[in-house]
Amino acid sequence: MIRWSRVWLIGWLTFYVGVLPKAVPACLDWMSHPSTWQFSCGIVGLLILAAGVAFSLYQAGRALTRRL
Repeated sequence: MIRWSRVWLIGWLTFYVGVLPKAVPACLDWMSHPSTWQFSCGIVGLLILAAGVAFSLYQAGRALTRRL
């Protein structure tokens, strides 16, 4: 059986290596368009990505403090 920590690790590696490098430039591109709708989508996308980064740091901090 796969441990949940390995599943989270694979998920976060996929997020940092596969999703962030493609999603951040896309969101920034949307924010550069004059359309209010596209600008809003870019802001929302960056907020979602920032929440993912914050959650991964939170999980890493909890895992480190649990082991100490």
